[in-house]
Amino acid sequence: MHPHTSMDQRIFTAGLPTAVVSCYLLCCGLHDAGRRITRQNLSAIWNSDAAALAHALESLEACNIIQRTTPANPEPAFRLLPADRWQNPPPSASG
Repeated sequence: MHPHTSMDQRIFTAGLPTAVVSCYLLCCGLHDAGRRITRQNLSAIWNSDAAALAHALESLEACNIIQRTTPANPEPAFRLLPADRWQNPPPSASG
C-alpha cells in the first residue's frame, strides 16, 4: 500500500475534458492499488466505450501525463509522469 495517492490536483485545472480527467483518476487508482496501468485493466472499470477510453489515453499521452512503458503488442502498459512534466493539451485533446 502506498502512503499517499499518486493523483495530482493539477489535473483539475489542466483544461482537459471530463472523460480524460476520469481516465487519469482511474490510472491513479490502478497505480495506487499496485496494478499495471493497461487498457485491459482500465476497461474493466471504465464506464464508457472502448473508443472513448482510447481517446482519453491518447490525450493523456499527448499531454505527457502518462507514458508507455511497453510496446503496443500485445498490450501497452503506461506509467504516470510527475505534473512538472505535463504539457498543455493540444487543441484536439481539450475539446
